[in-house]
Amino acid sequence: MYKSAKARGKKVIGGILCGLLMAGQLLLPQAPGMQEVLAAPFTMGTQNHWAEQYMRKLFDEGIMRGDINGNMNPDRKITRAEFVSIINRAFGYKVSGKNPFKDVKGTEWYANDLSIAYQQGYFSGSGKNMAEPMSNLTREQAVTLLCRNLNLEG
Repeated sequence: MYKSAKARGKKVIGGILCGLLMAGQLLLPQAPGMQEVLAAPFTMGTQNHWAEQYMRKLFDEGIMRGDINGNMNPDRKITRAEFVSIINRAFGYKVSGKNPFKDVKGTEWYANDLSIAYQQGYFSGSGKNMAEPMSNLTREQAVTLLCRNLNLEG
């Protein structure tokens, strides 16, 4: 039994993302300059995309953001940093700490999100204190990160 409606909502969002990833259907936007996007309007960057209603819902909920122009670019691959930032917003994580990653200077748009993910314990990087934030995320990595957040056993 879940403790609250908010907790159930997070589980549902995580379950939907996990299901889409496992089905090979989740294509999320790249988002350079993520901090500047806060006021950008929603656009898909393409017409008549099958995922528009879902992406619009996640955009409206503040879980996903587009690029600097607000374009969701649904057919681009997602980076490790982008996915971690989506997870943090979806689950409401906000507490950050020391940055343990050698390849994150601390001034990048994703630096705080990686620190938050590390503090939450669901993201440990790729080994040898490296986060590889701009590398594309594999489905395997995405499912692992989601399952850690949903407390699902491997």
